[in-house]
Amino acid sequence: QGEGLELQAWISDALARQLREAPLTADMQLTAQEQGHRLRATVSDGWPLRWWLLSQGDGLVVEQPRELREEIARTLAKAAALYRD
Repeated sequence: QGEGLELQAWISDALARQLREAPLTADMQLTAQEQGHRLRATVSDGWPLRWWLLSQGDGLVVEQPRELREEIARTLAKAAALYRD
């Protein structure tokens, strides 16, 4: 488990409902948007976080930190490339 990371992400309404039932962290905040919700939470950095983020598919978009957003984007782009004919 790594150090604390200030995560900000857009999440779908369905994921917001799940997180209200089982919050990520004690300081988690959900703010309703026109579409979806903004998630803010201090999370532990490491591979479990990345696994969870990637497992949400199009139900979550990392906004901050920028480095994590770019890392997730690269991983998803590589995965999508494997599906191209």
